[in-house]
Amino acid sequence: MTLREEFEKLPEGKRLLASARLRRGLIKALHEALLTSKMSQSDLARVLKKSRSAVGQVLNGDGNVEVETISDYLFA
Repeated sequence: MTLREEFEKLPEGKRLLASARLRRGLIKALHEALLTSKMSQSDLARVLKKSRSAVGQVLNGDGNVEVETISDYLFA
């Protein structure tokens, strides 16, 4: 049995795995948008009027990011 299969057996396991997949997909979309735009993280921080470290935290998946924040990043 794999670790994932064992985790899915936990009461909250399936929900937590779904949440992790969604988070990973959103972070991947943000990175792809940043690459496509040819902007640097510093450029994005300037447009969003946020610190470079705050942008880095979002792009690294640190913390709890609101949907509105993700929308702002993709729009920028």
